[in-house]
Amino acid sequence: MAQDDDSFGLPDLNFKPLEPKPATPPPPAPKPAAKPAPPAQKKPEPPKPTGRIQTAGTPNRVVKKPGEQGEEGGSKTSIIVGILVPIFILVGGYFGYVYLYQKPKEKAAIEALRLKAEEAKKLKERTTADSIARIKADEEARLRELANAKPAIGTMEMLSAATGRFYVVVASSIDDDLVMDEAQRMSVKGVSTKIIPPFGKWKSFRLTISDHDTFALAQSKADESKTDYPKGVWVIRY
Repeated sequence: MAQDDDSFGLPDLNFKPLEPKPATPPPPAPKPAAKPAPPAQKKPEPPKPTGRIQTAGTPNRVVKKPGEQGEEGGSKTSIIVGILVPIFILVGGYFGYVYLYQKPKEKAAIEALRLKAEEAKKLKERTTADSIARIKADEEARLRELANAKPAIGTMEMLSAATGRFYVVVASSIDDDLVMDEAQRMSVKGVSTKIIPPFGKWKSFRLTISDHDTFALAQSKADESKTDYPKGVWVIRY
């Protein structure tokens, strides 16, 4: 069988036309949003009672119930509380300072002073005892030295003119030899003497043991010497 020249020796093909695809339906339109319902109107609440009573004939006068505290009372209370609280704090702080700090400090200071006074008293007692013992020892040593020492030879002097001084007289005589003998005996004991010759209306020689600038000093020496010269001691000025 003779083949058609246009087929070029290829097998016959059956061609079918393409069928159109079904159209996609459009999306549904959105529904309109529902409008919110208007809010319900609340009924006005009746006013609450304030506890104030309006009396007839006085439209602007308000009477408060007993025990009710208004704004003015609350303000006064706040002011009083604001004043009293700092006062209580200051008073509490003061008492705390006094009783917790100041009083213990004063007590400690008093105790320290007491201990110091006791130490000073003990030291004074020890010092006094030591002084007394030292003085006693010195006095005993002096007495031993006096007992063991030989008395020095006293001097004798015959006064030739008045001096204006006060003399302690221990003996007198109209005989100058007797006065000289007594002066020599006293010289051996270590007592220095001066002899006052007769002067004025006095005719006696006087044996003296000391002379002084004032009568008071001379009299004091005379009083000390009365035990050593029992026959008599007196003071004259020459």
